Amino acid sequence: KAAVKWYTLAAEHGFAGAQSNLCLMYDAGRGVAQDEKTAVKWYTLAAKQIGEAQRLARECVKKLFKGC
Repeated sequence: KAAVKWYTLAAEHGFAGAQSNLCLMYDAGRGVAQDEKTAVKWYTLAAKQIGEAQRLARECVKKLFKGC
């Protein structure tokens, strides 16, 4: 239960790792009641964060190798 508390606080502040962990916990019912809708919510939010990070990384690579 303590893990759920801290992961939730971190997830609500946009930390993708915490969002992903909550997804797994809700999907399996570990430390919380199993809830597929809540699991999908956290998975979706984590995927959005990861997707944004990947987009930023691609932009950075393009800038680094622009003149090559």
